[in-house]
Amino acid sequence: NRGGKMTPRAAIRAAAHSATTTTAIRRAALALLLAAIILAGGTLAGPTPPASADTITVTGIAITTNPAADNDYHAGETITVRVTFSSTVTAYGNPVPATLAIGIDGGTTVDATAPAATGRTTSTVDFNYVVKSTDSAANGITVATTAMGGTFTHEHTGTPHDLATVTLPSTLATAQSGHLINTTPTIDYDTDDDRLIEVDSLAKLDAIRYNLSGDGNPTGADAAAHNDAFPRPMAYHGCPDTDDADSDPNPCIGYELTANLDFDTNDSGATHTNGVGDTADTYYTHTAAMGDAGEGWVPIGGHVAASPQPSFTATFEGNDHTISNLYINLNTSADGAGTYVGLFANISGTVRNLGLVDPYVKNTRSGAGAIFINSGALSGTIPSGGSVSRVYVSGGQVISVQTYHNAIRFDCAACLSGSSSGTVSDSYATCDATAIGGKYGLAGGLTGSLGGTVRRSYAEGAVTSDFRVGGLVSVASTNAQIIDSYATGAVSGVSNGITTTGASNDIGGLVGYMNNGSDIINSYAAGAVSSSGSGFPPTGSPPVPDTVNVGGLVGEISGSGTTVTGSYATGAVSTAGNYNAVGGLVGYVQNSAIVTSSYATGTVSVSDAASSNHHLGGLVGRTAGDNPTSIRASYASGSVSTSGGGANHLGGLVGSMNRASFNIRASYASGAVSASGAGANNLGGLVGTIQ
Repeated sequence: NRGGKMTPRAAIRAAAHSATTTTAIRRAALALLLAAIILAGGTLAGPTPPASADTITVTGIAITTNPAADNDYHAGETITVRVTFSSTVTAYGNPVPATLAIGIDGGTTVDATAPAATGRTTSTVDFNYVVKSTDSAANGITVATTAMGGTFTHEHTGTPHDLATVTLPSTLATAQSGHLINTTPTIDYDTDDDRLIEVDSLAKLDAIRYNLSGDGNPTGADAAAHNDAFPRPMAYHGCPDTDDADSDPNPCIGYELTANLDFDTNDSGATHTNGVGDTADTYYTHTAAMGDAGEGWVPIGGHVAASPQPSFTATFEGNDHTISNLYINLNTSADGAGTYVGLFANISGTVRNLGLVDPYVKNTRSGAGAIFINSGALSGTIPSGGSVSRVYVSGGQVISVQTYHNAIRFDCAACLSGSSSGTVSDSYATCDATAIGGKYGLAGGLTGSLGGTVRRSYAEGAVTSDFRVGGLVSVASTNAQIIDSYATGAVSGVSNGITTTGASNDIGGLVGYMNNGSDIINSYAAGAVSSSGSGFPPTGSPPVPDTVNVGGLVGEISGSGTTVTGSYATGAVSTAGNYNAVGGLVGYVQNSAIVTSSYATGTVSVSDAASSNHHLGGLVGRTAGDNPTSIRASYASGSVSTSGGGANHLGGLVGSMNRASFNIRASYASGAVSASGAGANNLGGLVGTIQ
């Protein structure tokens, strides 16, 4: 041991001395090996890997990244080529990283690189190349001859540290052609990375119809039409993939408005004059393929010839911007066409924070077509699951006209949406709505037919219909709810000139008709309510009239579990014609409906001296049905009067009740009750008639 190093002779002597036991023998052998290495003048090192202990081949090559929507790669985008081997490999470079030459534009090659020591536990290695602005590949992308550089090793299964160099082929197959490198810069349409594609023009708004899911990945012919408005988009239109690569292939979730839009494209001040469109506006005629001349905007989703039209299922964020002067003037007799009419045909997704200013929407039907026709400024319908919040309609008109009278047809017109089974919240409308001409017109200040929920919303426009009309909602059907909402516009029921025995009107300051478990909670109406229609004489045994039902809050309430709670009406209620049920709060209540903690202060009157056979009440005009209708903790303070003919029933609280439905608790009336017309009238300070 010289200078801290063991001499060969000392190593041999130490080995002999320790050879008396098995352990000593092993130690001796190790010492002899060490001595031999030192005698040879070498150093201790691992084995040199053989040239090719295993045969490993390349079994596949493919480009795994997707180009932009225009099928081209652009500067800044990454091309990834995945090489698959017949067994697991580890890629080393000298220096790192390992490389793969890819061919661009007829022979020019560039190196795609793999991170150091990649692979190892898999049989694939990914090589990445970031496209530069100087690149061009008009003929597609290929993998070049003798393409890989670096060292690729394989670990033997039995001896993990015995590495064998992989034998590479001299020529690699073409990875992929047809994806070109285009150095024209791509455009990010989601600059704030909120996963919403940005809309700042009518053309982009129009293009939404080609990607109703809002995923930014339209296909087929829709892709070309969509990208006409969104040219040269980045991958996924710039929406960030928040879930790591490949796990969320369509990261966009919808659209957002980034500017105010105006359909008055020629700046004339309006898109129509008394309903006649401005021919100089861009969307006076949408396109030859989507609507006739002068019909205006075709609803998003409404361009598809199907019934019903497909639904918008994404998010549309208005960002408190406005869309002004929407113009639709549809006139059709075709089946299915015009089923849903509005800015959108059908909203199953979410629309929020948007204003519609001075829209004009008119839907005229002259043929049998669909049974339900739904027209609104925002949408034709909002199905269950759809949501509209913080959306308003300021000014304008929504009109539905039906000229086909030979079958049951419902025409719904409302300022926001023709019908809704979804949720509408924190929204309002000040436009006018009209549904008239057919047998069954439904008009509402906010929505027409409601099967969902309206919450913290209101309407202020005038509403007119010949069947069922409400200042906020025309019809609240099974399990609908109206909560913390109100209407202040004038509500009118008019005659359509069609005399069909059994037809009736329901006119209410808030809701025209509600049934079967629907509820009004903490809501009110303040507009005047009137009707010029007539009901029909009593039939059956006992004889029962088919009345026109007019109420300051609701025209008619029907069905078990239907309730009005904590609500009121202050508008005057009046009627003409014959056989009307008129109430300051509700015109007609039947079949186990309940009115609780509610009141009315408006006057109730018959304005036609020739009319007769009315049921007038300060709170409720008439109750009927086989099951008790309850009026609890409620009151009326308005006067009740008639100057018409005889056979009228007038009560300060209820005009008439049948015995089966007689159920009034803790309620009162304080208004005057009077009748000045000729003939017999039944008057009561609380109830006019109990039958």
